[in-house]
Order: sequence, then C-alpha cells, then structure tokens
Amino acid sequence: MKRKCKECGMIRSEKDLVHFEDGSYLCFSCWNKKTKFFTNYIDKKNVKIIDR
Repeated sequence: MKRKCKECGMIRSEKDLVHFEDGSYLCFSCWNKKTKFFTNYIDKKNVKIIDR
C-alpha cells in the first residue's frame, strides 16, 4: 500500500517510509535530514519504527 510523506508529500510504498506510532509517515530522505540536522530536538525514545 502506498502512503504519503507528511514532510514533502511524496507518495511511496509503506516499506520505503518510516512509520510513527501516531500513524504518520516520513520518507527516508526527510527522515535523514531531520535526524542529521535536528538530532538534539528529536526525543528518540518516542520514535518507534514498526516492523512488518
């Protein structure tokens, strides 16, 4: 099933997206940008990648 990245709006397959507990998705490109530049602002304890 295809989902939309909440950051850039790109439609990707679910396996190519980071899935958050609140039901939102980020593509790996946006995920890498966020974790690289905003590492201090992300509470990694609240991030859970759901495996299929």
